[in-house]
Amino acid sequence: MKLQQEMATAKQRILFVEKRGPELEAEKKLAASARNFKEAGRLAAEAKALMAEKEDLTGNIAQISSRIHALEEEGVAKVSYTKIYSLFYFRCKWESFSA
Repeated sequence: MKLQQEMATAKQRILFVEKRGPELEAEKKLAASARNFKEAGRLAAEAKALMAEKEDLTGNIAQISSRIHALEEEGVAKVSYTKIYSLFYFRCKWESFSA
């Protein structure tokens, strides 16, 4: 159960990063157009850090998925991907609705 939780958390964080990336880019362009290069640089660094985090999370999801698959093959864990996906999907929809 812990692996599924880790996967859901990573996917949720990826959604945040995907949403925040374009926002940071727009803020960076605004700062640069206002000749506030220090702020534009800070925003660019934040965007770069988020993209690196997204790559790490994507790798983590792949590793977790492999571990879950291996456990299933051994018969140690029974995972309902449909249930995990449904919970993740509705949680993301709820967060976007309430935002």
